[in-house]
Amino acid sequence: MNARERTLAILLIGIMFLAMGGVGAYQFVYTPLTKNKEDLAKLAEDVGNLKYERTTMWAQQSAYENVTKPMSLPASQTTVDGKVTLETSLAQREYGRLLDRMLRKAKFMETTIKITPRAANNNNVPTVGNKRPIYTKLDFDLQVKGPLICLVDFMHDFYRQPLLHQIRTMNILKPVQSTGPGRGGTDLEITLAIEALVLDKPENRATLLPALPSVVMSAGGAASAGYNFRAIEKGLGTPFPVRGVLAKNREDSDSRTIQSSDDEYRRIAGKNIFFTPPPPEKEDGEAFVKEVDLAPYLEVVVVSHSEGTSKATIKDRWNNEQYEIEVNPKGRVTVCRYYNLAFEENGIHLTKTGKWWEKSYLEFGKASTDNLRRYFVRRILENQILLEEYSEERYLHDKGAIPLAVALTMRELPPFLGRMTEPTLVGKMYTWQVGQMLESKQPGKSMKPITLARDCLYNLVRPLDLASEPAVVETPATPLKPVAKLPVAMDP
Repeated sequence: MNARERTLAILLIGIMFLAMGGVGAYQFVYTPLTKNKEDLAKLAEDVGNLKYERTTMWAQQSAYENVTKPMSLPASQTTVDGKVTLETSLAQREYGRLLDRMLRKAKFMETTIKITPRAANNNNVPTVGNKRPIYTKLDFDLQVKGPLICLVDFMHDFYRQPLLHQIRTMNILKPVQSTGPGRGGTDLEITLAIEALVLDKPENRATLLPALPSVVMSAGGAASAGYNFRAIEKGLGTPFPVRGVLAKNREDSDSRTIQSSDDEYRRIAGKNIFFTPPPPEKEDGEAFVKEVDLAPYLEVVVVSHSEGTSKATIKDRWNNEQYEIEVNPKGRVTVCRYYNLAFEENGIHLTKTGKWWEKSYLEFGKASTDNLRRYFVRRILENQILLEEYSEERYLHDKGAIPLAVALTMRELPPFLGRMTEPTLVGKMYTWQVGQMLESKQPGKSMKPITLARDCLYNLVRPLDLASEPAVVETPATPLKPVAKLPVAMDP
């Protein structure tokens, strides 16, 4: 073997040792280290999950102890020979009394109320520990007779109570003899199956409802118990309704209440499917649907004036729409109705505004849904709009100068002819101020009718710029007086 061969052999042996060392390091060093890191990461993830589950369990236990458990009906618990029994006589008696008082408060006739409690049972109830049921069921059969509005009021009060109870079944029958007010009225035969729960290890309190902390702190436990007794006797129950059960008051974007949830619940009786006749049908056979009157939801929000042009904005808070009114210097009225469409794009809440229509008068609702209202806009004053009731005859007079001139000269005819034509030429007038609704139950919040002298009415309904009309050349025999100098008498 010469020197060159010996060098090659040494290099080959070195390469073999390096390869064997790399394989050994990967197999016995790198692989175990990687596996240990993966195991540590998995253990850390398991520890995080266990901590999250522990926190969740603590939160659930806290919610159970502080929210759910006080909603259980009260009972005393005794253990005899390892068997746990619950004394539920107090809960049955007081809960039955609450049901009876709520029915009376809902105006059901006392003679028609029948409440039948059943024995407590644990049938088909999950168990915990040594086969101890997690709750005990108290069932009540309830039979009453009365109108639908009474049932609505009862259910409204029923679901306000902070108790673990529910209506399992409900049967409502229309008596055969009750075909109208003259034959038995509008009473219904109502049967309810109600279930209330007594949880495992319940509170052993002397009242059906839990004590109110505010009353306990201010007046003591005896005062709280007396308050609960009186609340049940009056059929009121708790003053604090359960959250997330009943619908809340509907509010607009400015957090102003525009519809009370109590009023909407009572509207259910207005659509009584048991006694109200079916809705009429249109000519094409489609059912007629009556929509809500928009008057309580229409508000004048803005009035502005600039360079002889007056503008006003009316907000429709029911449909989230708005009406823009513009009166130019020559008195031309333009009314535009806009819609506001809310949508979400890339997680951002946006609003799109578009125009529905453009007219020369105000129009709310539709004739097909029996909530149509129309008005002429006669003037936009400093902070109010002057309106006139819409009429087809008056609309024809306003469409051209020649019919208007004829209409204005009619006032110079004999009085009997003027009185005969006046109702068709001038309708009832109203003032609608900023902040007022078209109609409102609150005093001072509605559009107001006004009473004006006959000459003043004609001045208000005429265009502002008669001289610019080419068809009106002659000045009327009796000059029209300026509107600002005429007395205006408001109706109270």
